[in-house]
Amino acid sequence: MTGRLDGKVAIITGAARGQGEAEARRFAAEGASVLLTDVLDEEGAAVAVSLGPVAAYRHLDVTSEDDWESAVAEAEDRFGPISVLVNNAGILDFGPIHKQDVARFRSVLDVNLVGPLIGMKAVAPSMKRAGGGSIINVSSMLAHGGPPNLATYSASKAALNTLTKSVANTVKREGIRAFAINLGWVH
Repeated sequence: MTGRLDGKVAIITGAARGQGEAEARRFAAEGASVLLTDVLDEEGAAVAVSLGPVAAYRHLDVTSEDDWESAVAEAEDRFGPISVLVNNAGILDFGPIHKQDVARFRSVLDVNLVGPLIGMKAVAPSMKRAGGGSIINVSSMLAHGGPPNLATYSASKAALNTLTKSVANTVKREGIRAFAINLGWVH
């Protein structure tokens, strides 16, 4: 079924390849206008071009409030108020805890947790202007019990789930839904 998202405007982070690219393609196929964002500029721009006039690409470091402000402004200028945010960008980090680099741990938290926080903060006023919307935070089943050597990633996703629940309870009065999708391993 197509056309279920006609007139909706979506921002998708980490949309240059993989899961984010697939999300962008699906949203466009369902009738949404999509601003693809990533730090992989060539790949992201190519995906946007392949989707046609319903899509655009913008460089976005999810840890930068200025980048988020610019991305929201561009989405609104091109397509209108934002209806959907997919916080897909993330860092998967492996390693035993006794070898964990604290700077790397902070980097994972910045992308996997702080980035979605800034994104939700940035899109909320636009979603209010749209009359409501949906915030989709891509999390992981690993948030519910971390396997060996994935402490950093698991912790970041567990925190994202809790953050999402709190945000959902805050923004529901504005007609905005926020939820986390806890994905499993794909082989």
